[in-house]
Amino acid sequence: IETRYVPPGQAQSLRIRVYPDDINTIEHTAALTDKELQAGMAYWVARFNSNPDEAGRIARDLALGVGRSRCAWVLRVLTPDNADQEGQQGAQPQFPPLPVIDAKAKQTRAVLLPDRWCAIGYAAGRREVFRVWGNRIPDELVLSPDWLNLDQPEALLAGDRAWLADFDAALANGMALEVTQQMVNASALQQHAIPFHLATDTLERLLIVGLEWSKDAQQSATELADLLAAQRDSSGLAFVPLNTPTNNTEAAPSGYSPAQERTPPATAAENAALPADKDALQLLVAALGLPAQSLPADGIDNAHLPEQRTALHMMNALWRGTFGHYLMELWNPPGDESARLLKTPAQYELRRYAVSYLRPSGPLPLLRVGNQPYGILPVVGKRFVPDAVGGRLQAILGDSQAAVEQNISKVLGVLRPMWELASGAVPRLTDGDVDRAKDILQTSPWAQAAYYRNADAICLMPLVLDISGVQKPAKQQVVQTLLSTLGISLEIYPTLPIFNCTSFPPDPPYQPGSLAGVPWVLADDKQPSIEAAPDSNFLDAQNYLKHIADALTLPTDQSDAQLSAFQSGPALLQALAACSVQLERHDAVESYAMLSGAVTKVESVAMPRLVNVEAQAQNEAAFNVGSPRQLAAVVIPSLTGKASLGQHVASSLAAQPLAMLPADAVSASISLHDSVAFLHPALRNVGAVKLSLEYLADRPVGELNVAFRTTLDAFSYRLDAWYTARASRRLETLRASQPTGLYVGGYAWVEYLKADQRPDSDGYLLTPSLGQAATAAILRSGFLANHEQGAFNIDLDSKRTRRALDILQGLTRDQPLAALYGYRIERGLRDA
Repeated sequence: IETRYVPPGQAQSLRIRVYPDDINTIEHTAALTDKELQAGMAYWVARFNSNPDEAGRIARDLALGVGRSRCAWVLRVLTPDNADQEGQQGAQPQFPPLPVIDAKAKQTRAVLLPDRWCAIGYAAGRREVFRVWGNRIPDELVLSPDWLNLDQPEALLAGDRAWLADFDAALANGMALEVTQQMVNASALQQHAIPFHLATDTLERLLIVGLEWSKDAQQSATELADLLAAQRDSSGLAFVPLNTPTNNTEAAPSGYSPAQERTPPATAAENAALPADKDALQLLVAALGLPAQSLPADGIDNAHLPEQRTALHMMNALWRGTFGHYLMELWNPPGDESARLLKTPAQYELRRYAVSYLRPSGPLPLLRVGNQPYGILPVVGKRFVPDAVGGRLQAILGDSQAAVEQNISKVLGVLRPMWELASGAVPRLTDGDVDRAKDILQTSPWAQAAYYRNADAICLMPLVLDISGVQKPAKQQVVQTLLSTLGISLEIYPTLPIFNCTSFPPDPPYQPGSLAGVPWVLADDKQPSIEAAPDSNFLDAQNYLKHIADALTLPTDQSDAQLSAFQSGPALLQALAACSVQLERHDAVESYAMLSGAVTKVESVAMPRLVNVEAQAQNEAAFNVGSPRQLAAVVIPSLTGKASLGQHVASSLAAQPLAMLPADAVSASISLHDSVAFLHPALRNVGAVKLSLEYLADRPVGELNVAFRTTLDAFSYRLDAWYTARASRRLETLRASQPTGLYVGGYAWVEYLKADQRPDSDGYLLTPSLGQAATAAILRSGFLANHEQGAFNIDLDSKRTRRALDILQGLTRDQPLAALYGYRIERGLRDA
């Protein structure tokens, strides 16, 4: 949007211009030009004549002229009706009849805009001071001049195009709004509010919002699919891998260059080499509710990106050794299952919720239209509350999942005020503050450094300890508020390790240690102090993820030795994955023991565990088990025969080979759990972790790096990811009942808008490049300083600039200046 107060210095009205976003702007015309038709036909003739080199040359030349995406469309629509005869002796292509237009008749258009725009102004304290509606917007807006009328300059931006240059025409077409002081005064009278003056007061926020309500959800979804397909066939449609650089640096270029659009489209062999699963495209189509098969993957770069699936498996593989361990050990009082605040089944449901919906790197892939990236994010309102247990949510999710959904919402409601207070410390660029700008530029969306604290074992024992006076009041208030929100008696909080743990006092003065030099995923072979290249993969010998997965089916003593060794690193992911797997196996052992009926009592959920195991009646005996390893060595003949519990878990996993059931990206989480549903309940979690590790073992280092860091972030400070998980859950619920259809709209905003009392500027210089901008700025500065003498009064329109370049090129070829001017005079006379 663009705003201006008029008249300058008095500001009796606020004018607002609205412009379509790139995603709404399409350059594609579904008709061929004569040159495109000739090139496309020549391409297919070369293929029918078994001349791939000539066909490749034609495709390269066509892409240089019209762009890669348009080239792919031209070759696709000209596919001969007898394409199956390609390469046969004497066969010639039979082309379908297609319309042909003049190249100058091609138009850039904006489609799928809201029905109308509404401008809402808020004063301090978000007090609404006006609400103004615009006129109806046409279904299609023309965004390019009428090139067929080049001989009539006044007709270039006339008619349907006038809104581009004329404010009144923009008002009539709904792409401009005007707020007058009279409108503001009328609004204040209606609301009995404090008067607001456009000339002197500040708008805390100006919001422009609109919705296309004249079309139903199915029609909008169909038109959005057509719009994305048109973007694919013109400026280009792609998905952007995570960690892609957005700008050029001395070390590396940005992740996209317009030069890519001048390369030939991918060949059939290149497309066949891509993964068959199109995760990124499937997630986008499902989330937006587009009709099935309405947006094929052909011509969409990176449609296969599996980043959300990788995040799912990373979350599952690390849960038990990270957030699950934290909840199990620090949020439960000592005692058996009946004393736990977070029951084991509830923790399993929370884990499934996180694996299904928690995506700290984004629940949907990053889309690129031309050179403009778009982050796509499902959201719910701040006051959104899931359906109550016993209602629709329970019918869809079941009792346990519905309860998890409710409790997550309650916890997030408690934490949100603290999150909003912390957001005030986010650096913002104000008044040209260079230090602030540096902080913003150096901010990354996920953790760049890792730190650790040594946890004292006494912290995890069933003892009531005192904590520092600095820490106690704040921690007590948070713990009590969370417990009361969840309906848990406040009498329990003094016994919680999270409240009594002395290992983690506040900062400062207790500083964590730095893990500097420790690789996140894999160290570079030549420079161990840095991470391996993002596109590199594990070699068989160094693939610790595969070895950790394999350790689950080894004999207990071998498995323990391997997992203990892996917990020493050197990579951080290696240590945490080994720790998680070891805890998963311990949980499986304990579950078997509890289900057998032989175990009668668990004194503590903390380590070391004290477990009483009763043998069969004919051999009555009691064993005190002081560690998970000792429990794994226990033999329960009625359950394990002659094998120990640990050996029984390993042999049970080895005896039932696991394989991931095939599934698209939308149902990947369901597939993971269905793949282990046939296992004994005690083995399902550890079996799912084994499958996740086997999947992760084949992913490149860069993909694992992002998934790993963001998973740790989600368990430490990324509260926003949990809010987005609620929206993802909500979206899935809606799509379960209505797979296709959506409504479209648009919005924009400006903050702290105020009439400028300074003299009006001379406007902006719009140039195609930085070099031209610098030249124009210098020339304008020279003109303003010498305008009385008429110096530097130079017209640098595109036509004159082209002529000047032609003359300069002639001079470089040693042609005399007089001859170059003479040629122009003769050509001008001939044309006239």
